[in-house]
Amino acid sequence: MIPFFLDLKDFKVAVFGYGDVSKRRISKLIESSAKIDVYSLENVEISKDYTYKDITYKNCDINKLTNQELEALIKKYDIIITSIDKKNNERIVKISKNLKKMISSSTFESEINFIIPAYYKKDDICFSIYTGGKSPLVAREIRKLVQNYLNDNELEIEIQEKVRELLKNNGKNKKENQNGALCDTNIFKNQSDRKEILELAFNDENFKRKILNLITEYSKNKNK
Repeated sequence: MIPFFLDLKDFKVAVFGYGDVSKRRISKLIESSAKIDVYSLENVEISKDYTYKDITYKNCDINKLTNQELEALIKKYDIIITSIDKKNNERIVKISKNLKKMISSSTFESEINFIIPAYYKKDDICFSIYTGGKSPLVAREIRKLVQNYLNDNELEIEIQEKVRELLKNNGKNKKENQNGALCDTNIFKNQSDRKEILELAFNDENFKRKILNLITEYSKNKNK
């Protein structure tokens, strides 16, 4: 497996089961704007648990569904999350994989192809970690460390963002040379040059103060 980020807006997700594991998965999926259907024997009212319009609850006894019926149901969805008994998890994983669906299960982790890891999101920054099921507690503690770091370094992040914007936009408007030809005035075209400036902005306090002054001046001129 390799990690990647996926925009799940309007993806159809089926969640089998409504225990603690499923609820944690659902809470993460809600942030993705996916359309979620929850299949469970439990008589619960989803709307009372989540203020999210694209989630529905469907009373369903998976034990009473044949493999053919289960396959017809799974075909309707893009992503399958299952967290019920081991026997039915195995059925759902097997059918989902045969249908080339993204499947995540609370059991049979070696057989699944889709993981929802521990993660933390702040604005446009998202960090995730997965330990292969070996230590969810370690994943949680590492997530907390990153979360605290991002919260404690908001100014650093803002400076880096503004500096990158300045470097990328520098010289976007081409100027005429002595011969009347347009030439590129961007002196930071090379990625390694931009990286060096960004590292200075991160590590040098004097440089950081100068950059903040430049950012302030740049913002004033941009808004004129």
